[in-house]
Amino acid sequence: MYPYELEPQIFTLPKKDRDTIVIATGSSLRHKRFAYRIIQEFGKRVVKWYEIDNSYSNITNKNTKSISKIDKITTQLDKLKRSFQLYGIKITTKKVIKLADDIYYKLLYIKRLNRSLKESEYRLFAKEIESIKKYSHIQPTKIDSNDIYKEWFLDELKSINPYYFLTLSGPLYPKEIIESVNGVAINQHAGFSPYYKGSNTTHWALYHRDLKHLGSTIHLTSSGADSGAILRRSNPAIFVDDDPVVIFLRTVALGTELMIESVKEIDNSKEINIFPQSNIGTTYLNKDYRLRIIKSIIRDFKTKWLEDELARRREF
Repeated sequence: MYPYELEPQIFTLPKKDRDTIVIATGSSLRHKRFAYRIIQEFGKRVVKWYEIDNSYSNITNKNTKSISKIDKITTQLDKLKRSFQLYGIKITTKKVIKLADDIYYKLLYIKRLNRSLKESEYRLFAKEIESIKKYSHIQPTKIDSNDIYKEWFLDELKSINPYYFLTLSGPLYPKEIIESVNGVAINQHAGFSPYYKGSNTTHWALYHRDLKHLGSTIHLTSSGADSGAILRRSNPAIFVDDDPVVIFLRTVALGTELMIESVKEIDNSKEINIFPQSNIGTTYLNKDYRLRIIKSIIRDFKTKWLEDELARRREF
């Protein structure tokens, strides 16, 4: 569970005047499982749970998002207009058909993905959450992702003065937030750092058929995407009938247990090994996750690539 290909360094932990924990998560079932498991393990040491939920946005944020969508549509229309002026109706018509097909396919995929994600989360986590949420003594405080950058959030975190700030999901945390933590800020990443950092990293590993580098990473939080020094890293169990959504959820569940291990190690130590990340690997952005990537992953699973690959590995 340690990234032995990276050079370790000794990290002297900050003096522990308090051992309290603040957690920040998304709002899906996988995030609730993270919060309840942390609370189950560490009890009343968890003093605050921020739940980042963008449906909690105010009217101004919603209007801003609407303007952003209008800008994107306007940009596409301008491109088609220039295409018509340069290439004529025939080529422009082909571009319109391709654009409409791409939009339809991506929207259809996202709709199916969201439905599959909710169904799989419920099937994998609902019973467990029901059994462990009884340990929770606090309710989440709902915030919008933009609140992370507001002065009140920084002031509130400083007033709580936690030793641990544990995160799963959400935006990149600014340097001021990270440095305000009395002890250590730690993030759970559903990707195999440093090889896969950023967004959709489980799916990117599947796209590259790279099971070796499909996994979860626990790292010190930094202002860069999943770039902090690594504490733990491991691969999830994968079965022949798993689909990309289930593999992703198994990866997240594994990461939560690695987070718990990491906190317990810090609790019992004055110094720990950390593994600073090298410059290898790629940081993926949301815009990189294009239609051809999605289609390739779907095609692989339809043709039973995973089943064949697991059989090959067993035979080897």
